[in-house]
Amino acid sequence: MLYPIENRYRTIKKLDGFWHFKIDEKDQGKEKGWSTGITDGILLAVPASWNDQTQDEFLRTYLGSGWYEKRFWLSPFWKNDEIKSRFEGINYRAEIWLNGNYVGKHDGGFTPFEFDISNIVETEAENILIVRVDCKLSENTVPMGNLPVELGIDDDFKNKYPSTSGDFFPYAGINRSVIIYNRPRNAIQDITLNTKVVGEDNRDGIVSYEIFTSPGISRCEISLIDQKMNKIKEKELICSEGKAKGNLTVKTPNLWNVGHPYLYSLQIKALCGNNVVDEYALQVGIREVKVQDGQLLLNGKPIFLQGFARHEDFHIIGRGTSHAVMIKDYELMKWTGANSFRTSHYPYSTEQMQLADCLGFLVIDEVPAVSLAMRSVTEKTLHSHKRQLKEMIERDKNHPSVIAWSVANEADTWREEAKGYFAEIADYIKELDSSRPNMIVSDSLPDRELVAQHFDLLGINCYFGWYQFPGQLKKAEEELSYYLDSFYEKFQKPIIVAEFGADSIPGLHSDPAEMFTEEYQAKLIKMYDRIIKSKPYIIGEHIWNLTDFKTQQLPLRVFYNRKGVFTRDRQPKMAAHLVRELWKKNKIE
Repeated sequence: MLYPIENRYRTIKKLDGFWHFKIDEKDQGKEKGWSTGITDGILLAVPASWNDQTQDEFLRTYLGSGWYEKRFWLSPFWKNDEIKSRFEGINYRAEIWLNGNYVGKHDGGFTPFEFDISNIVETEAENILIVRVDCKLSENTVPMGNLPVELGIDDDFKNKYPSTSGDFFPYAGINRSVIIYNRPRNAIQDITLNTKVVGEDNRDGIVSYEIFTSPGISRCEISLIDQKMNKIKEKELICSEGKAKGNLTVKTPNLWNVGHPYLYSLQIKALCGNNVVDEYALQVGIREVKVQDGQLLLNGKPIFLQGFARHEDFHIIGRGTSHAVMIKDYELMKWTGANSFRTSHYPYSTEQMQLADCLGFLVIDEVPAVSLAMRSVTEKTLHSHKRQLKEMIERDKNHPSVIAWSVANEADTWREEAKGYFAEIADYIKELDSSRPNMIVSDSLPDRELVAQHFDLLGINCYFGWYQFPGQLKKAEEELSYYLDSFYEKFQKPIIVAEFGADSIPGLHSDPAEMFTEEYQAKLIKMYDRIIKSKPYIIGEHIWNLTDFKTQQLPLRVFYNRKGVFTRDRQPKMAAHLVRELWKKNKIE
């Protein structure tokens, strides 16, 4: 599924704006005929979560079913084209109707899905699009939710409201854009890229590509264009059974790198006979990522990851797409000297990946398998997990910013049930993409961890000084050092400290530093940074979190998770200034 673009052969119509919405608490909407239209709904904005847009206290925590309606017109010039409806992200399951016709369904809240609507969409009359959203989670879904209390992972989080597996608010609704687009009947359907850096001093680049087309396409013309619009390479390929593949060798290219994100344009023309019938342009960053001799190498050189775990979270819109908030968050990361982040705990929007490509940030892309309770997993859970891995990789495979795939966060990987489950997941992700390292993020004890050996990188979440040994930074420092050494001695894997931090309430101060003050948060982060950088086997540190974010309600949370070094409205705490001072020394220019 190529991201929709506009050119002389393709057009986009975004349906962002105001939609009618109606709660379906008893799941009676199908019986009542809501699939043909909603007559008495309220207005909500799309893209945005439904929870915080109104003053309705019930809707704020409602995680059941809801129905959306949007009416739109299409140009009659589209009538001879293939027309697709694309949904960038709906939490968590969706069913679609158009003009009373059932179109299809999708399970999973963070990857796009689309349907061919050529035969049912109107180009001479108004169209009615209906989306049913179901946000209920179970032991069969990824992420999980609504598990029996005795199967929860952490006693401290069992009584949170509403009850879901992740320690972040489970925003519901149409959180990303809805797009109607057209393309020719004979079209470029998909592109898979892989780049390598070869030759003396790693200065030459190879761009490998596989192009998938409609069967009617006879050949493709390919050009690689630099930023000065110079044609670097060109090639003509014969398509066979809807496929064409090959390589382009680029002598001394401008490599894509942190802080220097050089992007070429791969321009493809599809021909039927001698006639060009479709075009697609894809940004290409020539770079290579590998794990070798205990180091993470980017273009053959070791790199240390410094950055954040993050959330897509903002006031009112919840997890809804906001281009302005994206820009602000990247500006904050640049200001601190960060070079990377993890998409904790789900794939972020395509626009987030595009910005990372353009701005030169490294991304660990994570599937929504957060806090899997292994005593509750079923074959359906495994199937959902694998399918969402596949959808994530199919969407993000061509982004140079994506340097690793993360298969899970804080599953209870000390249980026997985890061994076979994650061995299968590890094999599967290598089948999907072997060009990037993969990792799992664990909060287990080293002597109990059962699955880390299957992965290239090991992410570790640790909160000594906060959840363990609270307020005791001296003791926390000793335990942290021992904990990290024990993990490395057991698994001999490069380690990323994927989460560490402390809550702080803006404006709360104490001397000496005590928990929840800005001083304590800064002091803890400084201690972690010192210990992490004293360990040669550690290849990165990601602070939890870039900003404060909304969680479920529970006694451990003082109106949000407050571990951000910035507030939820993006103002710096003391820790932000400290991180800027620590990381600017190591900033890659």
